[in-house]
Amino acid sequence: MHKYTILGVIIFTTLLPIILALLFFNDEAYTFLWSLLFIPGFLIIITYPKRAIAIVTIIGYIGIEIITQYYFLDIGDSSAVRLKILIMNPMVNTIILFCVAYYRIKVKMMTDKLHELVVHDPLTGIYNRRYFDLFLEGTASQYLKSGKPLQLIFFDIDHFKKINDHYGHPCGDYVLKELTKTINNEIRGSDTFFRIGGEEFAIFLPETTINTAEKVADRLRKLIAETPFEYNHEPIQVTISMGVSEYNGGEVLKLIDRADSALYKAKENGRNQVVVAE
Repeated sequence: MHKYTILGVIIFTTLLPIILALLFFNDEAYTFLWSLLFIPGFLIIITYPKRAIAIVTIIGYIGIEIITQYYFLDIGDSSAVRLKILIMNPMVNTIILFCVAYYRIKVKMMTDKLHELVVHDPLTGIYNRRYFDLFLEGTASQYLKSGKPLQLIFFDIDHFKKINDHYGHPCGDYVLKELTKTINNEIRGSDTFFRIGGEEFAIFLPETTINTAEKVADRLRKLIAETPFEYNHEPIQVTISMGVSEYNGGEVLKLIDRADSALYKAKENGRNQVVVAE
């Protein structure tokens, strides 16, 4: 049930009994008014079938009934019932609204956390391959239709297997995290950074010319080569090879193929360099 429908029902079943209780009241109206009191609780329990919400709602009804019985027992049946309607309805519905708000906030937090786990790489914290594919299908495709320039940088860590073999996998993880942090601090907020494989990464640069993308790639390459990576007090030399491609029409996959080919050529030519796709 839509949240605005629930809110509307709660407001309606709060105001209507109050108005009726203020304008007129008789024994025949008693059952009708009480039925209105229980509608919001019933709707909440079937819509949000959580034990805590059901318990709080029921306790709210019982607790406020006990309070009103205790305080208004000696002022006459009709007056007591009228006061119950005026007091219980807003109070119970307020309790219900707080329960719903808590539940919705908790669900939103859990959904956000799940989304974070699904689209982010757990080691480096940047976007993963799954989100790279989603990005291509959605955001990138829409962006490309606008006709604005879009560049793609593919890169990977040179001789990363040797780092793992020589220093161990914990050291390899350290290099991945530190390299990611270093590059993330250098790129723009509008750029999108992915880890698409073990030591393979990608960066989308929107509204950027190919010349600027090449300069960015070379600046990042030099930065990594000059950054002192140290693990257990032992220096580690880290370099990266990069391929840059520009989207110039056609399928988005061609952009990836061209960037991948440029990266392969950079590694073939000796690594630690940037190659722009032809």
